[in-house]
Amino acid sequence: MAKDAIPATACPVQGYGSTVKFVRAIIILSVCTACASKHEASGKRIVPVLAPDTTVAPPLPAPQERVDALWSMRRGDWNVPRMSRAPAPVWTIELDGPIVHPVVLSGEYVYAVAAGTVSKVGLDGDLIWDADIQADGRPTVTDLGLLVPTRTGTMQLLDVETGDIKASHGGFESIRSPALPLGGRWAWIERDGILLTSDTQMGPLLPGPVSDAASDGRRMFLGNMHGGFASVTESGVHWNVSVPGPVTSHPIIGDDVIFVSFGVRNGEPGGVVALNLDDGTLLWIAHFGAGPSTAGALGDLLIIPSRSGDLVALDPHHG
Repeated sequence: MAKDAIPATACPVQGYGSTVKFVRAIIILSVCTACASKHEASGKRIVPVLAPDTTVAPPLPAPQERVDALWSMRRGDWNVPRMSRAPAPVWTIELDGPIVHPVVLSGEYVYAVAAGTVSKVGLDGDLIWDADIQADGRPTVTDLGLLVPTRTGTMQLLDVETGDIKASHGGFESIRSPALPLGGRWAWIERDGILLTSDTQMGPLLPGPVSDAASDGRRMFLGNMHGGFASVTESGVHWNVSVPGPVTSHPIIGDDVIFVSFGVRNGEPGGVVALNLDDGTLLWIAHFGAGPSTAGALGDLLIIPSRSGDLVALDPHHG
């Protein structure tokens, strides 16, 4: 017998092959028994019942109270819950042309200006009415009606129910701002810096051409293409300063500061200045490339769109 051979008597089952078959049979029988214990007689799989999850998901944060709706668009500070998914169109309506002015949401209706026509649209997408009045600016909803700037320099007051003209407030030049609250009245700025209301005019308060304006209800703030910037009240100019370049859009109002975007001048880059709201004192200045393309938005950060296609985020406190 060879040195490494295993004697036949060393295996309790006669033959090595028989031993392997025996072990395999035991394993298969064990698996079948376990599987059978997990099925009913009907053959359906029995799934263990888990205890219900009683954890309550935290609610979405409620929107913070917004500032006065009459001028909050000029602040751009909207605090709303974050969306859980990408937005999808609910409806689409085609108006008369490009929409180049901000739309206004008031109650259950949207007001938009397109190609000289102002339209009132319901939140279900239905057109309520439209009025071709050579509209050229953002509409403003008031207790008296809808105030709409026009290309002719006339501020038209429309009936919000029908779109009919209720009153016309004539001017001399093109209107550069929407109707804004000022000392309990509605006021707007013309191209040459004239401040108008429904029955008064004052100025020019700032040499033209004026770009646009914003209001905190007590004061109106406006800039011009020469880099002039002023705070005005019903009594006249409150303060005025110069910024490094032309003011090309409306300013953004913070709690005690106002942010003014300016463009390129004499090869110097554009940027943003922060001014004290009460006296116009310079707080900080930030330059970047070709400068802002339009007004930005204010939240935890000051977000400015640039002419180079970038979004520039600035610390509102330090620039």
